[in-house]
Amino acid sequence: MSHSSGIPALAYAEAVIRHSVGAADSYLPIASYEDMLNFVNGAAGWTQARPGERWFYLNEGYVLLGAIIEKVSGQRYADYIHERIIAPLQMERTTFAREDLQQESDAAIPYVVTKDKQQIPSRYLNGKLSSDGGLMSSVEEMARYVTMFLNGGRGPRGAIVSGDSLKAMISPHVPLPLEVYPATRPVPVGHYGYGLSVHPDFYGHTVVGHGGSVLVSTAHMAFLPDRGAGVMVLANGSGYPLQHIAYYALATMLNADPWEFPALRVERTLEQLTGSYETYRHTYPATVTRNGDFLLITIRNRYTEQIVPLIPEDLDPVRPRFFTLAGGRRLPVEFSVNDGDVELVYERYMFRRTGRLSS
Repeated sequence: MSHSSGIPALAYAEAVIRHSVGAADSYLPIASYEDMLNFVNGAAGWTQARPGERWFYLNEGYVLLGAIIEKVSGQRYADYIHERIIAPLQMERTTFAREDLQQESDAAIPYVVTKDKQQIPSRYLNGKLSSDGGLMSSVEEMARYVTMFLNGGRGPRGAIVSGDSLKAMISPHVPLPLEVYPATRPVPVGHYGYGLSVHPDFYGHTVVGHGGSVLVSTAHMAFLPDRGAGVMVLANGSGYPLQHIAYYALATMLNADPWEFPALRVERTLEQLTGSYETYRHTYPATVTRNGDFLLITIRNRYTEQIVPLIPEDLDPVRPRFFTLAGGRRLPVEFSVNDGDVELVYERYMFRRTGRLSS
């Protein structure tokens, strides 16, 4: 439950998702818990740590948890979850069954968003295995699930989870492989509990939550136990991090500046530096684009192209500093921002931004 088996992700879900939406031709024939047991049999040689020592998100482990639930309860996993969680929380449109979704007149169409930003209609990936995904719901009904956590594990019809179990779910069990950035020394920014991540420094509060994506749909849940505030974000595709939207909403609930949150601060700083650049008298053009949490300088002509990745070092909004590698050496790269005007010093050149790139 804490993803601390010591086995890294074996990527069964990635293979199933890519084949199901047409993103890959290879097929992984897993249609039962027995198939999953056969798939993981032999993975001992991939183990990276002793149980409890290191976090690796493991979809295969959640599938096996579903098998345990079925064996102990004597029920199908979907039936058990419906009886114990979905029905008591009055989540009437929440289901694992595709036929239930087909009866809804306002169900969102799932999309694959390609690298070129094309939106390709697809289908939801619910199937025989559902303990690591496959639940379809609405944001309104998932809000009832969030509210259950804020009410100490209770729903409108009584307790869904005991107080002791809820405390165990949101207690730190294993550090997440994330650190405060930038920092002079490694500082973990959170832990994983039982099925939930726990981050202790969100504007002086602890934020608990989880997110995930199956390419054609994405979700993020986040809540502040000590403030009784939570948020649920759903999307019928993947792309922009929904965690950013959730954290922006929570910061607003706290009357805090959302842009002081590190991830959003990084995003805003990087975005303000993108664009087309030129040297003195337009002699040497370049472009600066964003790729995740990095910037790329691209310098091209009719015959050649040079792409230089920039790694953030100090994201000061006025004089952000980056670095790259050149000939095995570390090369500093500096920007200067003054009332919307941006200058870039890279190697022996000084560039000035001449325009923003169209998205």
